[in-house]
Amino acid sequence: MTAPVPAYELRPFTADTFELTREEWLSAADSSGASSLPYEKTLEWASNRMKYDEPHQGDSLAYGIFPIDNGGGAVAIADIVYTARPGPDVGWLKMLEVSLSPAVDPSVQQLQSVISTAVGVYLAAITGTLKLTGTHRSRVVKLYGRNESLLTFLTALSTHLTNELQQLGLDGLSVRMEGRWLVIGAKN
Repeated sequence: MTAPVPAYELRPFTADTFELTREEWLSAADSSGASSLPYEKTLEWASNRMKYDEPHQGDSLAYGIFPIDNGGGAVAIADIVYTARPGPDVGWLKMLEVSLSPAVDPSVQQLQSVISTAVGVYLAAITGTLKLTGTHRSRVVKLYGRNESLLTFLTALSTHLTNELQQLGLDGLSVRMEGRWLVIGAKN
């Protein structure tokens, strides 16, 4: 029997939630014996990508993926880019990368529960990115398979995502792989 997928949500950082995330990530890296350098780099990058009200064309924005019903910090940080396209309501939302906290990173933690957590985090990143289409008017959401493990995950997910979208009331969307991109857009 598999463990239930934990519930997470993608949302913008506040100054408080970002500071809490920073503290939790560095503490988890220290306690696990993992190098904190890659996590420090991710946190530094994210600290300069939280201007949600007035993003410029093509700017990366850092969104946190937080456990639902938990006042803790983010367990992952998603790099999301909005690119406006010519036309009244078209644009692209691209989720370029999801960086996991050392507390839930399968390369650091060797627990089976971490795999379930990672699946929950990626599902929250994807559904959260889809929900951002109301904020950043777009007809296409693209998720990039930056490395082989993420590409494999997105490819497998693409076959199951249609049912998930129907459950969310988003059954007017098509799901397909285009090279390394999982593309979700309006059905023609």
